[in-house]
Amino acid sequence: MQDTNAMVSVIVPVYNVEAYLRQCLDSLIGQSYQALEIILVNDGSTDRSGDICDEYARIDRRVRVIHVENGGQSRARNIALDQARGEYISYVDSDDWLEPETYAELVSIMDAHKHWGLLKFGVIRKPKHERRRGSHRLREYTGLRGHLLSRGGNLLCNALYRHEAIRDIRFMEGYYCEDVHYTASILAQGEMPFGICARRYYHYRTSRPDSTTNSKGLRLSLDTLALYEDLLKRITEHRPMLYLCLYDTLRAVEHGMLKAYKRGRLSSEELATIAERISHLADQVLASELPSLWQRFGLMIYIKAPQLYWLAKRPTAYMTCRKYLRHS
Repeated sequence: MQDTNAMVSVIVPVYNVEAYLRQCLDSLIGQSYQALEIILVNDGSTDRSGDICDEYARIDRRVRVIHVENGGQSRARNIALDQARGEYISYVDSDDWLEPETYAELVSIMDAHKHWGLLKFGVIRKPKHERRRGSHRLREYTGLRGHLLSRGGNLLCNALYRHEAIRDIRFMEGYYCEDVHYTASILAQGEMPFGICARRYYHYRTSRPDSTTNSKGLRLSLDTLALYEDLLKRITEHRPMLYLCLYDTLRAVEHGMLKAYKRGRLSSEELATIAERISHLADQVLASELPSLWQRFGLMIYIKAPQLYWLAKRPTAYMTCRKYLRHS
């Protein structure tokens, strides 16, 4: 299926993942597509991750290792992106892995759709996804509006980016959930077409207890809200769809916090902090700009009477988290 020699720059930030790193790197050097440069940024690891990176650089000349002091995933990716030489850019988390034919098939699709700035694809999260990996059905969308309409998700690593489409867009350093901001910023540059492939290629590890998603609940939620706030300030087109996406995000963050509180992972004070932040950002969502009357009505209830909203939407969450709801 490989009919092009276009190089793919695979960027992997590495931090204290010695238990998972070999599986990730084996899946990269074992790709059927050979035209790769694999840039590993060892972000100040204190375990053996840096040594493992150096070991793979000795095994395979396509692997390049950059050792830096710890500065976070966004900084690590920016360092690698500034040195990447490939026509395509791919981001892989160091505890995840790819199917062997991933780049061969994705590059072939992108080569046949030269007007696409990026190609999103499916994620394998559960055993049932491995049994039913999805078809190669393709859909095309355009720009930020298409991104919001497609509900393609904000996961950074389930996309192959054309390098020239990224231009000077870089990750906002010092934030978690930076993928929300990054992809939206790229697609906000004019009416950029992109594709979505239903096939699942990327194995996303959900069970790692010390991952960012599982261990940084409060910070992750606040950073998500801060990045959307920045998007609201900078993006002037397709505001109704951006508001709708923000509305959905606010509800998802709040519901995630309700579950975290129920499981004892967040204190009442942390919940109050999130409630105040959500309330502030929700005030910026203009009901008049939402696409449908039902969405406008739901937003009004959500902002004016969150207890009533969650009682109707998630009765168990309401009964469990009444203390939190009093803060909202």
